[in-house]
Amino acid sequence: MTVLMIYLIFLLGVGIIDFRKVQDFNDYVLAGRRQKLAIVTVSLMASMIGSGSTIGLADKAFSKGFPAIWFLAVGGIGLILQAWLLSEKVRASRAVTLPDLAQQTMGPQTRFLVALIIVVTWIGIIAAQFIATGKILAALTGVDSRGILALAAVIIVVYSFLGGQASILKTDFLQFATLAAAVLFTALFLYTAKPVDVRAISFQLTNDVYTARDLFYYLTIVMGSYFICPMMFSRLLTAKTPQTARRSSLIAGFGVLVFAFLIVLIGLWAQNRGVDPGKSGVLGYIFLNELPRAGGLILILGVLSAVISTTDTCLVMTASIIEHDLLSRQSTAFESDMNRTRALVLLLGSLGYLTALWGNWDIIGLLLEAFEFYTAGIVPALFVALMVIRKKRLAPKWSFAAVLTGGLFGLLPKIAPVVDGLGQLIPGFWAKSLPMVGMGLSLVLAIIAVRHGIPVKQSAA
Repeated sequence: MTVLMIYLIFLLGVGIIDFRKVQDFNDYVLAGRRQKLAIVTVSLMASMIGSGSTIGLADKAFSKGFPAIWFLAVGGIGLILQAWLLSEKVRASRAVTLPDLAQQTMGPQTRFLVALIIVVTWIGIIAAQFIATGKILAALTGVDSRGILALAAVIIVVYSFLGGQASILKTDFLQFATLAAAVLFTALFLYTAKPVDVRAISFQLTNDVYTARDLFYYLTIVMGSYFICPMMFSRLLTAKTPQTARRSSLIAGFGVLVFAFLIVLIGLWAQNRGVDPGKSGVLGYIFLNELPRAGGLILILGVLSAVISTTDTCLVMTASIIEHDLLSRQSTAFESDMNRTRALVLLLGSLGYLTALWGNWDIIGLLLEAFEFYTAGIVPALFVALMVIRKKRLAPKWSFAAVLTGGLFGLLPKIAPVVDGLGQLIPGFWAKSLPMVGMGLSLVLAIIAVRHGIPVKQSAA
């Protein structure tokens, strides 16, 4: 508890120091667009690796085996593809947010729809981070204390409220270093001090519980959510140059692949030891029962760092989109209201905390539901728009139709079970395929939008 309090107070101190340095919305959301390669790279990894990539991934590896690696590995692949195809274009656009980029390429109506989809999606993702924080604190303290969660939530939200992106980029370095040291130490300790028969571990990419169909789902829905992601783009937009953005995505992508492998190894160790993790989950069980005291403390602080580094990014990014793209759609980065954005950070943090109190949620399940809505709605259309960004602006009506159609198909799997008759009309097997169908339809409509689009020179005129 002493170490935990020191850690949280340190975060709060960083926010207080940056509070006076942040002058306007541009500083608060984009950290002045002057960040170097190391900062952007580490921040990309720290933002991507959150609750699902640590607690959830270890638990999935325990229950499903090595193929669970795809939940995070597709994120690494997505970042590598992003470096190859998109990163320089995103940074060169001078956009403020992902919806702002959508307006540049697809028109103002599509910008509003894209912003709305992101906000709805990321409220669920913020909730998942607070749920994970509660699980970590329960493992750390030995009690399921709402009071401790409330204290941590207040500090996380207030520190994000004060310093914005400037504070987040600074603390991401410390948080990811702690996480990397924790994961590496835990994997090495378990496989050397308490080894299992490595020959008994299967490294197949699919198995009976994780089929080729599941792999296709992850390579489309989940990878798409990292390939074109408002969180990742918010990092690229802080880079000093477009070239810095591209190199950061590439390095971070390979780093995430290494991290995914290490976390899955930890889950497979628990599976082959035949342990019963119970409510604590795999990482919680290992912290409580298998590691020396100092090593266990490093592990739990590392996992807490992963969750916090994602939570703060989600809060500031979502608040900035509400302010810049929903409330002040005609404004620039210098005209959007920084204080109103700060107030939105407080509101979103409160919603996430209250959701975490409702029950014992499946973190990865909650994330996947959010990804389906977002990916099907936004990723295909914006990908097409970015690929032709220097040549054409997509036809607004067809662009809007592409995003709307994909989003509706992404929502159908969640609507069908609760609507009389729709559940029988769309059985569970087909319902799971609907987001991928939506991606296909959205892609077709986006290509039509290109054919009816306006050349960039004519659009500028």
